[in-house]
Amino acid sequence: MLLSAERWRELVQLRDGMGDDDPVFESRKGGCLSRVQVWNIVRKGASRADIERNISPHWMRHAHASHALDRGAPVHLIKDTLGHATLATTSQYSMRGRGIRVHVTFPFRIPPVSVTRS
Repeated sequence: MLLSAERWRELVQLRDGMGDDDPVFESRKGGCLSRVQVWNIVRKGASRADIERNISPHWMRHAHASHALDRGAPVHLIKDTLGHATLATTSQYSMRGRGIRVHVTFPFRIPPVSVTRS
């Protein structure tokens, strides 16, 4: 997903004081969400949206990459967002048809950010 510079600065400010390994979404106890908690959140969201298909965090990750490539996002940005080691891995998304699952690692990885504050 491409963001405007202004939106990116707003997001970086929200992370102010957070480390690279701090969770983006915290559990009720203040730690990282477990894999099961993430699955439950995704399932409930799909149910609320009346999506009958089996949706998983992996499916959402794959859909993000596929849709971003379909809409012309630079493959190197998608590579960094997904945490892939090589462009070859990310480029496979553009060669696969819809509904085909590929093995990728969960959870998402947010690339480090450096922004000059004014």
